Amino acid sequence: MQRPISHDVAAPAAVNSHLHVVIHQPHVAVIGGVVNKLRERLSGTGLRCYGSAHHSGNGELQRLLAAIRGGTIDEVWILFRSIGHSEVRRLRATCKACGITYTLVTGISSIRKRLGART
Repeated sequence: MQRPISHDVAAPAAVNSHLHVVIHQPHVAVIGGVVNKLRERLSGTGLRCYGSAHHSGNGELQRLLAAIRGGTIDEVWILFRSIGHSEVRRLRATCKACGITYTLVTGISSIRKRLGART
């Protein structure tokens, strides 16, 4: 008669009973107008600010498009009164292709209202 095989496994000396929950805050980009003014007026909000091509050159748009394609932006808010039509078309196309939500906003006050609705 064979003896049963023992599967004795030592329990850990101490088990950490604390549960840490990490809540993902979406990375939201705002584009339009003069980037320094945007950053100044929206400081402390956690929004990533990008200037329009008219005020900041094409580099800002290119950086935002690369961030969207790279998956580091979750949502884009477009200040449509402070950005060119061709920029809006490129942003919409890139956001759609990457499955990113984009919203046309009218100004800083509408951005602050959206931020208030998120909390």
